[in-house]
Amino acid sequence: MALSQYNKAMRIRLWWLLPLIGVFLFVGLVFTPSHAQENEHFFSQTGHSIRGEFLVFYLSYPEATLLYGFPITDDFVDNMGKEVQYFQRARFEIDPTAPPGKRVKLTDVGTLVFQANRVTPVLDMPTSTPACARYGDFYICNAFLDFFKKHGGVEQFGNPISNYSKEGLQYVQYFERARFVYRPELPSLGYVQLTDLGSIQFGVSANDPKRLYPSPGGDVLSIKASAFVKRALVRSNNEQALYVVVVDQPNRPISNANVNLVIHQPAYNKDIRYSMNATNSDGVSKLIFNVGDMLPDQIYTIEVVVSYQGFKASATTWYRSWW
Repeated sequence: MALSQYNKAMRIRLWWLLPLIGVFLFVGLVFTPSHAQENEHFFSQTGHSIRGEFLVFYLSYPEATLLYGFPITDDFVDNMGKEVQYFQRARFEIDPTAPPGKRVKLTDVGTLVFQANRVTPVLDMPTSTPACARYGDFYICNAFLDFFKKHGGVEQFGNPISNYSKEGLQYVQYFERARFVYRPELPSLGYVQLTDLGSIQFGVSANDPKRLYPSPGGDVLSIKASAFVKRALVRSNNEQALYVVVVDQPNRPISNANVNLVIHQPAYNKDIRYSMNATNSDGVSKLIFNVGDMLPDQIYTIEVVVSYQGFKASATTWYRSWW
């Protein structure tokens, strides 16, 4: 076959194949497994991730951190068969009957906590003022009303399920999906703070507490230290043991943290300083020392300072001399 005839034949074959290739490409795009397109974001603050539809919903609100807080679990199927995820101040759930893009719902955690705790407001406050507005059977007033309107209203918080009232020393109000607390020292938040109802609801539900454990990995944003002694009462010239525990913001153990301490001896008006071993893989450092001569019935305060990658934390403990 001449070369020109061969090229013509190949062009004809390719012309007929192009539509088929387009069909195959289209099918491949449509039926790509969903997990390949799934996005995910890890939050070092708590050691948990948000992904898929929950992440899309979370990111759709510019004030998500204020309204929902950080995730305290990964997503999971609860004992009622619902796909859910808990946050500090909310719980997300999937409604499988809803259309795509609208399947994520906010659980009425305010109602659940209100009912579980059998909350009875101590004192209902007056509502017949211009600073109040009625929603359903109840009123929202003053700073609560301003916060409610500014941050999403009924769509975000649901309707009020109580009037604002005084519980102990705090003014509070319950909504279907929130609990407002009046905080006069927080003008930057409009004097209103949201209660961590997601954390409370997780605690009163029959959930596995291990779901709160942080996932491995993630950046260290801060560290915390705690210290305790083996013996609260110690005799002179006896051994004492000090334990220091160091964790990061979602309570993951911090290893190789530097630990230093000062023991204040008021009776002798002097201090004793120690450098402890770096924390181990469990985030623990241990020191055994002799307390030396002590006057009876004296308090010895131990101040601990921990440093790790530019972060610092402190802790205090004490022991008493016996005789």
